[in-house]
Amino acid sequence: MATKKTLYVKDEDLPLWSEYKDFVEDKKKADSVSDLVTQAMRSYLTVLAAREAEAREDEARAAAADSAFCELDRQMERVEICASRNGKGDPRNYVFTGTQLASDDSTEVYAWLTRQHRILALDERHQAFYVYDHVDELDPDMWGGEFVADIAEAMGDERPIELDI
Repeated sequence: MATKKTLYVKDEDLPLWSEYKDFVEDKKKADSVSDLVTQAMRSYLTVLAAREAEAREDEARAAAADSAFCELDRQMERVEICASRNGKGDPRNYVFTGTQLASDDSTEVYAWLTRQHRILALDERHQAFYVYDHVDELDPDMWGGEFVADIAEAMGDERPIELDI
């Protein structure tokens, strides 16, 4: 025996119910309202479960990133460089506190995580440094895909190295 449930409908939703009734009467075939509501609920619960799973994954990624930042914060030290900001002007001496994330001696590029959790990338060959808020802002064509992937990995974001082949 089916359990009885009462469904209250808002006045502003009554036209939708009338439209459904007219449509199914015209077709001479319809699911019961109970079946229709149950299917809608099932679909909605599937969407909610997917959103919840995505939120848990986002939280896990954030926790991993926080953990990586905590470890990187403990490794911070005073760094001195001689370069121009964004490659403009004459090189000057700059000092900051940071943790080295990646280096490539063959291309003379280096990256640090600063105290404010920004990325300072240094192109020593051109005596220029650039500051980024997120690893995704680093252009792999400018810095090299492997170098950018090394920075991401050091920050707890493992990603594949994009090959230009």
